[in-house]
Amino acid sequence: MLPAPEIAAILSGTHSNPFAVLGVHAAGKTYVARCFVPGAETVIAETLSGKELGTLERRDEAGFFEGPVALRKEQPIRYRARNDGGEWTVIDPYSFGPVLGPMDDYYIREGSHLRLFDKMGAHPIRHDGAEGFHFAVWAPNARRVSVVGSFNDWDGRRHVMRLRVDTGIWEIFIPGVPVGTPYKYEIVDSNGTLLPLKADPLCPALGAQARHRFDDRGRDRPELGGRGASASLGRDRSAPAADLDLRGPCGLMAAPRQWRHAHLGRTGGKADPLLRRYGLHAHRVPAHFGISL
Repeated sequence: MLPAPEIAAILSGTHSNPFAVLGVHAAGKTYVARCFVPGAETVIAETLSGKELGTLERRDEAGFFEGPVALRKEQPIRYRARNDGGEWTVIDPYSFGPVLGPMDDYYIREGSHLRLFDKMGAHPIRHDGAEGFHFAVWAPNARRVSVVGSFNDWDGRRHVMRLRVDTGIWEIFIPGVPVGTPYKYEIVDSNGTLLPLKADPLCPALGAQARHRFDDRGRDRPELGGRGASASLGRDRSAPAADLDLRGPCGLMAAPRQWRHAHLGRTGGKADPLLRRYGLHAHRVPAHFGISL
């Protein structure tokens, strides 16, 4: 059973590596599943095809569940959650392996990766048998980075990303995220300070009007002519700047010219080495637009 301090860290969003405890893990010769499903009173683990694997015990009323599952190996699973209001299904993002691999790390560090536009930002993919979006962002000095949006009630505890230590890139695959869903990044800096929500710096739809027309949760500010979300997934890239609701795969090669000058870190006006690896140059832009720790 997971120690109480680790459960508390998951529930508070302060756990240093949720992938090490959530999802499916070996426990001797058997396997155990752990999940955080706020609002659930009961949770049953299932395969992605719906085969029942076991009922999990609620270890904390906030929604932390744990229990043995009838599996022979680690694999993606889903949960059938229930409370007095009804029943719903959650595919566990922590039961999926990483999308980026060792060779991505190697070429990114070397500065010779030729397809960063396919790796960074947000991209719809099929991964380990499920459809969803892969998110990746560079924030080497962050203590925590989460993807937040309407799909998780803007709760930064629920989709904490995996840190790839060698590159400072955070990534996560979130299955079942609908196209057109607003999202941003929630970041805790190296001092433990929760920063204002950040837009994806590698999204082609970002522009100077975005930060004025939408609040930190992607909601309209009608008094400023807001229309749509600050970031959402799947939009036609030909949309005018006034729409600016990030629908569509994000990547440097698709970004407007002004956004290929992305500010991903404190550079003091000089080109940062990793920015040069992206083929970018340091450019002073408001911190609201991206990760600036």
